[in-house]
Amino acid sequence: MIKRYKINLPPSFTYDIKDISVLHNKNTNHVAIECESLPEEILESITNLYKHFTNINDYVSFLTANLNKLLDGMSYEEIQQKNPIEFYDGPTNVKMLSSFHFLLLQLKGFTLFVKCIKCSKSIKCNSEHKFTCKCTNHIEISYKSKIINSPMVGNLCINNAYFISFVDLFFIGSCYCNKEIEFTNSIDKLCTCGDKLYLSIDSIDYLKKENKPIVTCTHYKESKRMFIFPCCNTPYTCPLCHDKNEAHKYQWAYQMICLVCNKRDNVKDICSCGYEHLKKKSAFWEGGKGKRDKTTMSKKDSKKYKR
Repeated sequence: MIKRYKINLPPSFTYDIKDISVLHNKNTNHVAIECESLPEEILESITNLYKHFTNINDYVSFLTANLNKLLDGMSYEEIQQKNPIEFYDGPTNVKMLSSFHFLLLQLKGFTLFVKCIKCSKSIKCNSEHKFTCKCTNHIEISYKSKIINSPMVGNLCINNAYFISFVDLFFIGSCYCNKEIEFTNSIDKLCTCGDKLYLSIDSIDYLKKENKPIVTCTHYKESKRMFIFPCCNTPYTCPLCHDKNEAHKYQWAYQMICLVCNKRDNVKDICSCGYEHLKKKSAFWEGGKGKRDKTTMSKKDSKKYKR
């Protein structure tokens, strides 16, 4: 059985080609390019690119996006180097899978495990979930799905918790006969039109978003904590740094992040890890760790009168 796939040429296509199609033999898994405007040598080189793909849909998508570059003389390797994986904006980006004979595919939801940033408790929840942990920490999970036509599946945003792992993935797919099928995690069966629908998750990778550099404080260089200002929920070392980098005036911070143990807690002088952020003032020498200015040192300390 031979199936025809027409290549949709973009408006910016520079060559005088009106019609180009891919013929795929399902029985032998062989392809052929049909185009009257191209010579046989170029058609053969484009046909040989099919060896780099596991299914016909990925091959057709590649030709649709890069046919102009192939006719310019670029090789498959050169195109792959100039088209790296796109880093989408989002804290956690889920990378894709292998699928066959799906016209459209979408990850509509999932269940996952997260860890509370405050009490470190593991919690199972859904892709759209707002709840309060037993430690009174407000956790929010939101997910924006995409039609899967690239390595991207969707954007997952987790507030006040850490991502651990996925449990179940809920997909909805559309066959080329326009029949919609819902399934969980994977599928391997025949559609009513005779096409074999297949999807498996070989591995899940995560594309890291480039983090913004932490603003270095020139006012408190030895500070080992950052205050979380509630006006914008952004951490800064001091109010002066906040007002310098934000367009609004700061509000009093009631929470901090200890840079020694990386734990978020209420503002206090001594962290739960034992580090003293604000050391007690002393009027004595205390082995060099206390007062060093002899003019303000206690008269009871012998170091005050020694040279």
